[in-house]
Amino acid sequence: MSQAILPPSLPYLDLDGNAIQSGFIWFGVAGSEASSNPIVVYWDRVLTQPASQPIGILNGYTYRAGTMANVFVNANDYSITIRNKKNEVVFATLSAYDSGFMELPVGGTVGLPMRLNFLKNTNFTQNTLKVSGTIVLTAGQYGHNNYYAGAAGCTYTIATVAGKSTITISAGTLKQRIDSLLSDTYTLSFVGSASARINTDIYSLSPISSVVTGGVPCYVEFGVGTVSTVQLEPGAVANSYIPGDFVDPNPNWLLSEFPPVFIDSTSFSVVNDITSLATAGRRVWIDDSAGPRVNAIVKSSSFGSGITTIIIEEGTSAILSTLTAFYLGADTLGNYSVPDIYNGGDLISISAAINAGTLDLNTQCTTLKFRLTVLTSGDSITRPAESIAKLTVPSGATLGMTNAISSKLTLLAIDHAGTVELAVINNLAETHLNGASLISTTIMSAASDSVNVFYSATARSNVAYHVLGYIDITEATAGTWVTAPTLVYGLTMMGAKPVITVIPVTDKPGDIKIFSGTSVQTNWMIVPTAPTNINRTTYSALFDALVTNSGHVSTAFTVTIASPGVFTATAHGFTGSEKIRLSTTGALPTGLNTTTDYYVLYINANTFNLSLTDGGAAINTSGSQSGTHSYLQTNWGFGDGSTTFGIPSLAAGESFIHGGVIGKHSNGSIPSHLHTFTGPSSANVYTPGGGNALFTSSATGNTSSFGTGTTNLPAGQNIQWIIKYL
Repeated sequence: MSQAILPPSLPYLDLDGNAIQSGFIWFGVAGSEASSNPIVVYWDRVLTQPASQPIGILNGYTYRAGTMANVFVNANDYSITIRNKKNEVVFATLSAYDSGFMELPVGGTVGLPMRLNFLKNTNFTQNTLKVSGTIVLTAGQYGHNNYYAGAAGCTYTIATVAGKSTITISAGTLKQRIDSLLSDTYTLSFVGSASARINTDIYSLSPISSVVTGGVPCYVEFGVGTVSTVQLEPGAVANSYIPGDFVDPNPNWLLSEFPPVFIDSTSFSVVNDITSLATAGRRVWIDDSAGPRVNAIVKSSSFGSGITTIIIEEGTSAILSTLTAFYLGADTLGNYSVPDIYNGGDLISISAAINAGTLDLNTQCTTLKFRLTVLTSGDSITRPAESIAKLTVPSGATLGMTNAISSKLTLLAIDHAGTVELAVINNLAETHLNGASLISTTIMSAASDSVNVFYSATARSNVAYHVLGYIDITEATAGTWVTAPTLVYGLTMMGAKPVITVIPVTDKPGDIKIFSGTSVQTNWMIVPTAPTNINRTTYSALFDALVTNSGHVSTAFTVTIASPGVFTATAHGFTGSEKIRLSTTGALPTGLNTTTDYYVLYINANTFNLSLTDGGAAINTSGSQSGTHSYLQTNWGFGDGSTTFGIPSLAAGESFIHGGVIGKHSNGSIPSHLHTFTGPSSANVYTPGGGNALFTSSATGNTSSFGTGTTNLPAGQNIQWIIKYL
């Protein structure tokens, strides 16, 4: 057998007393430093899945592939080293046994489960509410600390003999909630005649074993009968009772004896003056007969006319008019009944798993903050997120992925009227997702095949969202979901402090770069050496980038019948050499048509001529004209006007020029100059470029020829430019 490795008290804590974020833990040979002398540890209790060291620590717990996971060892003793994300040593010991990380059984037998009781108030000694006699509770109402009535309520009594307390349940059930368990088998044991269960299992007599899913609340529930010395421990074997390790240093909740009265979604009132109790920063818990329980913090309280008014903040949901009772936390810091609201510093745990041809997406969060749907408000609201349903991408749904090409999927949480749901997008357009706007989603199905579309289990409109993280994944055949993601990583919580979402930099259609290889990358092509038109459908993404999304708009103009024709468009913005295509509702003058790309010859801010070539002769117009004329600028040409379009080209020896009119072609040129030569009446003179310049007299003159090349080239090496089309 094996034993689970757990510290004396979870979670693992950093030097500042908070849970370790992005840390590491090593397990080594007892008596030696762990990171230098590691031993073999495992992910499973039967020791078949070795774990590579160091083991990551996230939110204070060991994790595997983004999910909390237990670690197992087959050794009597071992050493431990823990470092935080700054590589500072947080904890180190040469003996886990001496440090309380495990309790070895008598005789030192290897592999018995570590002793740890996850229940609180296991001897029923904490009784903040001072319940006594026959205790009758309604559903959800607390009695002794940490214990509350099940759905049918609970009636019980308690008796203490020689320091051991026994409760006798005569009706209903009594429950306790346990947070922060890791996925594993756990055993519930106690002394008494009652039946009990873990979560929703069948009621049984002690002991009771069950497989528990980590990262979500776990519940134990006791039925009619007697119960004492309760224990919940990892493993499938019940051991002798030890007091619970997680005993609150302060009582959890104080139930107000004054019933609350609804005011609005963030405030309520009670009779009498309780301002000394309802102090700013104190936890408050509000029960409601028609809606979810509200966990919040007191913002302020005031007393007047016999009434105390309490205003809350950071509520997990709005207060409803059907509230029934409220509780105050025993203090600000010592209360563990409600998970802390994330403040923006923690990383979100997400998971992406291949499951029989589908992709299952999930997250582990306690609460999440979202902006309000009123865009003129900068306020946020905190939502409970413990019960988020996983999002399954079904077989056949490609999310717009391309076969054998890596994609980066973005996982989001959306706020649907207080219920947190998951959504996913293949954000190829790299839309900046900073949580400031609202989004609408499309229902997930086998036909979910589009990029830049938000998909969720149910279509939602105008909802706030929260980016959880990214999944890098490549499928040989898109939509088959057979290859696991290569990278899964969560982002920082959006909370009290600003969050900067880093958008990964990727190449986009229309990008041009130097390529030194011989086999061009997928979705790229070589920039042609002459003006070229390509198909709009085949290269639709590139057409959108170069033409549809170029920012140019159709602009009306007038033209004179003259030689040359003068075009007028107020504040046209041209500087000369721009390329435009004409259209009309009637007829253009003779000399013009709607299928040719014309070049602008600048006259002034409001007028221009057109030419068939860049810098060429101005076009003459004649005949008659009718209708309204318009032009649309294009950087590279509209092709045949319906099925093709132009793309950048670069002849051999040419280079791209930064700035100026996009798409303008510039011919190479050399400044005007003279070569002076005095000598014999006739001589051949060697000139740079490999040619000869012939002078026929001894007088100063210009060479009649200079070089044999066609362009003015510097020395260099041949290389290719490529352009991305998808």
